[in-house]
Amino acid sequence: MWECRRRDEERRAEYEHQRAEAEAIARSEAAIALAENNRRARIERQERINREVSEREIADLRFQVRQNQVWQSGVQRAVRNTIADQQRQTLMGELEKMLSPPAPPPEPENLTEIVYVSEDEQGSPHLGHRDFNPRLWTKI
Repeated sequence: MWECRRRDEERRAEYEHQRAEAEAIARSEAAIALAENNRRARIERQERINREVSEREIADLRFQVRQNQVWQSGVQRAVRNTIADQQRQTLMGELEKMLSPPAPPPEPENLTEIVYVSEDEQGSPHLGHRDFNPRLWTKI
């Protein structure tokens, strides 16, 4: 009987030891599985974050492209308007030139008038007349 008890004890100890090893292995496998799940979750989360960042960057780039297109079309419209205004002004200037008479030539500031004095008794004794004769003036 004592031997039976001892065998039972050994079997129970062996069983306990195997059960403890099995639990340790199960805990170890569970810890490995948990670590693997955490690693996968981290990788998936990082990939999702990277995708969202990329999508935001692409959206920002699209927005900037659209802003540049709007700005460029505004500049092109302004250039077209400026060219059209210049053409209208040129046409108006040409029409104005064709319809208005030419301006008289400018008169020189120091216009000197040449007076010819005749030797005879002709002319006017009055100062300021066109045919003024100084000799007749002295006779008055």
